[in-house]
Amino acid sequence: MSATIPESHRDLLTGPVFAVLTTLMPDNQPQSSVVWTDFDGENVLVNTVLGRQKARNMAERPKVSLLAIDTNHPFRWVEVRGEVEEMTEEGAAEHIAALAKLYTGSPTYYGSVAPAEQAEKETRVICKIKPTRVVTSGS
Repeated sequence: MSATIPESHRDLLTGPVFAVLTTLMPDNQPQSSVVWTDFDGENVLVNTVLGRQKARNMAERPKVSLLAIDTNHPFRWVEVRGEVEEMTEEGAAEHIAALAKLYTGSPTYYGSVAPAEQAEKETRVICKIKPTRVVTSGS
């Protein structure tokens, strides 16, 4: 069953608001990472690199939680609990470049946020998180 992100809090998922993504380790302990987010109207999107701990966790245990807090009004936030429905390489390089522009103002990720040579060593993926429960605070 899918949950809806209220219009009143969608801006927290379309940036530039840093969010905390919590995944589950192999021993079911939580593991949290600060991430950039995006929203396609239905799913929360997170971009990462194959092989990183959060990517391995999401591939093996797709239940996640994501918390985004409005830095201007810290009692306004959205928590999205959900499941990673898809991890795709398609469009991931362009997606991380768009996120870098949104979050840092740089037109590219590799060569500004990360070293340019790292682009050849990494495989980017977009993780599509289907919301199953959404909790909000503030307006």
